[in-house]
Amino acid sequence: MNMRHALGFLVALICGAAGCSSRNGPVRPAGPRPAGAEQLAAALGARGLGVAYANPLDSAVFAVPGSVYTVNGDDLQVFVYPTESAALTDSLRIAPSGGTVGTTAIGWIAPPHIFRRGPLIVVYLGSDARIREALSAELGNQIAGAH
Repeated sequence: MNMRHALGFLVALICGAAGCSSRNGPVRPAGPRPAGAEQLAAALGARGLGVAYANPLDSAVFAVPGSVYTVNGDDLQVFVYPTESAALTDSLRIAPSGGTVGTTAIGWIAPPHIFRRGPLIVVYLGSDARIREALSAELGNQIAGAH
């Protein structure tokens, strides 16, 4: 591991443990952690958002397949890992901009907002502040993507 990767890993590890903040400070998720895609969808629905399962997703960039949900008309991709450690490992491959994962550049259909909590990596593609706020309340601060 070169020094740049070691430093990136250390920063990501510290941010993950400390809840690094956006401009408005760290967001601490309320309530129990959503354990899976269905629990997250239910939690977002309970916050008054329109949530519907759309389709499965075979990801070329993440280590596990995902599920696509439509939330108030925008796409939400949810990837559930077998362990929190596996999700953390995969999340460390995501560039801060969200534009690349590992060595793969991604042309998102809308601005990406990427979150990780427990065994979940969640990619919200859209600009709806209400959806971003609900995701932050459930998952904590974004780990990458547009702000």
